[in-house]
Amino acid sequence: MRQVLLLLLISLFLPVLAIGQVPQKFSYQAAVRNTDGSIMANQQVDLKVILRKATLDGDIVYQENHNLTTSAQGIIAVEVGGGQNPTGNFALTPWSEGIFIQLDIKKASDASFVTLGVSQILSVPYALHAGNAIQGDAVQGQTVVHNGNAWAASSRMSVNLNTVEILPEEGRNPEEPLFSVRNSEGLLVFAVYESGTRVYVGAEEGLKGNRGGFAVGGFSDQIKDGEVDYLTIYPDKVQFNILQPTGKGKGNRGGFAVGGFSDQTKGITHNFFTLKSDSAKFTLTDDPAKGNRGGFAVGGFSDQTKEYANYLTVDSEVTTILNNLNADGDVNIQGDVLTGGNIGSLPIVDIEGNRYETVTIGNQIWMKQNLRTSTLNDGSVLDPSSVAFNPAAETAPEVYGKLYGQFAISDALCPTGWHIPTIIEWEQLFWTVGGPNWAMNAYSLTAGLLDNSGLWTGGDIIPTNTSGFTAVPGGFGDYYAPNWIYNDFKFSGYFWSADGVTAYQIDNNGGVNQLLDAGGIQTPSFSVRCVKNSANQ
Repeated sequence: MRQVLLLLLISLFLPVLAIGQVPQKFSYQAAVRNTDGSIMANQQVDLKVILRKATLDGDIVYQENHNLTTSAQGIIAVEVGGGQNPTGNFALTPWSEGIFIQLDIKKASDASFVTLGVSQILSVPYALHAGNAIQGDAVQGQTVVHNGNAWAASSRMSVNLNTVEILPEEGRNPEEPLFSVRNSEGLLVFAVYESGTRVYVGAEEGLKGNRGGFAVGGFSDQIKDGEVDYLTIYPDKVQFNILQPTGKGKGNRGGFAVGGFSDQTKGITHNFFTLKSDSAKFTLTDDPAKGNRGGFAVGGFSDQTKEYANYLTVDSEVTTILNNLNADGDVNIQGDVLTGGNIGSLPIVDIEGNRYETVTIGNQIWMKQNLRTSTLNDGSVLDPSSVAFNPAAETAPEVYGKLYGQFAISDALCPTGWHIPTIIEWEQLFWTVGGPNWAMNAYSLTAGLLDNSGLWTGGDIIPTNTSGFTAVPGGFGDYYAPNWIYNDFKFSGYFWSADGVTAYQIDNNGGVNQLLDAGGIQTPSFSVRCVKNSANQ
């Protein structure tokens, strides 16, 4: 019997690609000859591949068998990791600890295997090493990060078909950025926090090629000549560069515009809007061209037709605001103030989050809407027998509000800083709207208090709401356990005073009537209006 001699051993670490996962095979070739040097051609042989750890005779970490037929040149080729009867897990081979490969071979006519030799694998395919190093299970989209000990799957950055997401870990410091970009000095340039995004500006104006710490440019061919930044943020200012049209193009509607396709020329010297650390400045030009609607204009959404309105227009002569103007701070005006309506005040919100418009009448500030909370300021909830909502008002709860029984009346009903008006405060309102003889002047007093949007039914007093109080006909309710009965809806409004005994009936027929001992025996439920506390309350 001829001995088998492995004269030439060629180990080629060529990863076998497997789409969607790390490959767990490598190719191995060897040329086999008989001991006399003749080629062992076209013969069936059994090959046993053994992987040992750390040394020539180290622990066996993996073993597999192959049934092969040599080629005409005596070549055998196998894919280690894809053999028969495997012992151990090839994917868990500890490549970083040093692996030795042992080959045992047996011809079909031989009774036992012959060890051809043991040699160290000196070069490990990166894909095998990385695949073995990744710890734990993973789901689609996860990426791999090093946790200090090994590579592990993580959801901190998720890569899916159409999106890349940055996902924070639970318990993280919310003051640290979710995503950041740093410059060569390690300083933050751009950062995304849980509460917003910040661009950190640190550029100095005047340096060659410098375009500010943050810049938004127009479309270009990526060359430096003729390129314009439309928005540039410097440490001390924000600059808009606006293209000055060469002609009176159709559709031009004001001197302030951002962006737009242009010829990228440098002949722009006029700043329409300049923002500095101490001021914001609009520089306007007079232009009688067709379509010009002021130096600066803000319009409403439209269907792209010409029938649109400008809510804010600023030109060289006048500033026009079409809708409400709200200011949280002081408003200082050097000239005259001319109004065509009532002077209002800022809205307020109750403990349940309900929002109420307010109005200044004389030296009092009133809610323009009926109260509709069921929760006191201390968080306690009113008993169902003390507060009710008329089902007939279901389509407009913010208009009619709720009805409150005698025992629910307390200042804790109103938002903080507000209270239910006293009899004196009600009469002060009537005096302001109806004059010193308001009790004798029911028509003008009542007309000035009543909402004039068409809610009132019957009566001969035409509502004008000149005061802005906006009284609505919410009616009243009586509680007969377990049911409520409602009356006078859309005919009268009933409003409690602070004592929980006196109330006022207002309607467009009988005017204003004081109801003494309104609680009585039946304990009816009325509407509530709140008035703002004065400086000494």
